Amino acid sequence: MIVCINRLKQFGIFSDFNGTKIQKFGRYNLVYGWNGTGKSTLSNLFSCFELRSMVPRFSTGQFSVVLEDGSTITESTLHSSQLNIHVFNQRFVHENIDWDKSVKSILLIAKEKIDDLQKLEKLKSELQSKKKAHDDKQSDIKKQREALEKFLTNAAKKMKLGGREN
Repeated sequence: MIVCINRLKQFGIFSDFNGTKIQKFGRYNLVYGWNGTGKSTLSNLFSCFELRSMVPRFSTGQFSVVLEDGSTITESTLHSSQLNIHVFNQRFVHENIDWDKSVKSILLIAKEKIDDLQKLEKLKSELQSKKKAHDDKQSDIKKQREALEKFLTNAAKKMKLGGREN
């Protein structure tokens, strides 16, 4: 668990932030404030822990956070972080919520679920196309069967009449 942010440098609105004057974090934290005060920047910092890499927008930023066991994580040790953090922010919404494909008020929130839905839609389309091709073949078979029956009926009539036509 993150206890405090020691340093944020060239990270969004934080050009050179020293976290000595802020309250320590708890298990759950609510971050609020006026527009432009760094809420989204902090959510992007926490997203770095979730992704185990720097978010592209802050790729040159630097940070140092202290964990409850006293260890420190920086941008250079981020890849080996074992923090289990999930951030619900604009990046999460953009990457994981497909508003166009929501089904009857069911919102698909996982990228895997969105991919599964897209595969399902593709399979439904393929199935519909194959059903149409099947129906067309069935129609052709019916026409050929009717033509064969007509031919056989006419042939039987000719045989009955001894080859004479009516």
